[in-house]
Amino acid sequence: MRRQGISGPSPTSFFGGNLQERNNLRKEAMLHDMQSLSHDIVPRLMPDYVQWSQTYGKSFVFWWGIEPRLAIYDLEHIKELLSSKHMYSLGRSRLQQEGVMHFIGKGLLMANGDAWTHQRRVVAPAFHVEKLKHQLEHIVECTLEVVKLWNKMLCESKEERVEIEISEHMSQLAGDIIAKTEFSSSHQKGKLIFLKLSALQKLSIHSSSRFGSNLQRIRKLKEEVESLFMEIIEGRRAAALQAMAGHTDDEDGQQKNDYYGQDLLGLMLAEMEAAKLEAAPPLRGQRRQRQQLGRMYTSRQLMDECKTFFFTGHETTWLLLTWTFMLLASSPTWQHRARQEALLFLHQHGDMPDFDMLSRLKVLGMILLESLRLYTPATLLAREAFSSIKVGDLEIPKGLSVWVPVLAIHHDKTIWGEDADEFKPERFSEGVVKACKNPMAFMPFSFGPRNCVGQNFAMMEAKIVLCMLLSQFTFHLSPSYRHAPICILTLQPKHGVPIILRHFRP
Repeated sequence: MRRQGISGPSPTSFFGGNLQERNNLRKEAMLHDMQSLSHDIVPRLMPDYVQWSQTYGKSFVFWWGIEPRLAIYDLEHIKELLSSKHMYSLGRSRLQQEGVMHFIGKGLLMANGDAWTHQRRVVAPAFHVEKLKHQLEHIVECTLEVVKLWNKMLCESKEERVEIEISEHMSQLAGDIIAKTEFSSSHQKGKLIFLKLSALQKLSIHSSSRFGSNLQRIRKLKEEVESLFMEIIEGRRAAALQAMAGHTDDEDGQQKNDYYGQDLLGLMLAEMEAAKLEAAPPLRGQRRQRQQLGRMYTSRQLMDECKTFFFTGHETTWLLLTWTFMLLASSPTWQHRARQEALLFLHQHGDMPDFDMLSRLKVLGMILLESLRLYTPATLLAREAFSSIKVGDLEIPKGLSVWVPVLAIHHDKTIWGEDADEFKPERFSEGVVKACKNPMAFMPFSFGPRNCVGQNFAMMEAKIVLCMLLSQFTFHLSPSYRHAPICILTLQPKHGVPIILRHFRP
């Protein structure tokens, strides 16, 4: 890399690399909350990147322990890296996989190569537009429960206002929606999985040792989560097989998918069972044994996919909603515009969200895109080169991980303008393409074939929730709010987001 003009900070130790220096810089940056509600958060969250890029240029090499990483900033290089051209040459590193193995496993997010291709093919149909329409009623149903809760809190309050911690409510709502859309026929068990999986996630992230009582708690929780998943999966499979047995082959009115259910689990299970049957060997001798092994494999794979979508679906949505409510609570003008749009479309569709109206919610769409730009849940993208590749004029050797500082790119004033650190949804009035100098500078859901398969679901969910809640309530930031974004895998509010909630009075 030096021969190509790319340098970087020298490792401070053989096994630690630059981690100690990075940790010291971040600890100092996070020592205090931000002085004001400023969206200039890159120096706070990525002080190592800011300092090293000023010294060595925007692209440089540093060491994440024993893993060498290339921070890459050139947008054309990033576009080519994330394209289908290098789909099999780049993937998740061993360190990345180990970091989330307990609460994600080998699901789509962490898969590489042919395994990723197969899993993406199986999962993708569950997020087609026609399938998403079936999830709308679940999202509405869960949001109505929040409406009821907030109405009750306001009615019981002696004042016409109540302070709530919006991030807690959005986390619970997103978890409820995931449980409902993934396991509609086993909703309560799905909610229990969500609670245990959330606890497992926190334990895994904060675990500083691979041994001792912490590891025992992780293993115990993991076993409990997987046991619950297996109960639901095998129960759904048995019910589907029983239903199919009661119908003759010439009854084509009902698709096989219908037997498994229209929730995410049912759709994935139907796809996996179909793929297994297509691949079943024609020989009779070992057929039963091989089919049993295939069923065990698909159950394990399906379990990891469910864990993956619990994590990614919940994490992305509750953070998007939390940060969006924070931005709207501090911007009365945009909150008013969003509410007026929501009221208009709800009135036209019988006071309930309709799938066809979602694409016409332009103001809400602009607000959500700007929220994703300023407070993108995933602040970086990381891939490891499994073979030596060439990107433009840049040669990337095998074993080097590529690190894309998404948050820094989203706030770059040379790309977005001098107002890059301001909340200005109008920049997306003509879409992403015209929002900045290069549309590649906006990648909250990654880019290319490995982009987030559930991004349309996340945006649909966010629009429905915002539309319903804005139409009935007003939101203002509490004086107790302390602006302190932090990164714990994802970009989160350290102290939550306390909001003053009131009924909306037309």
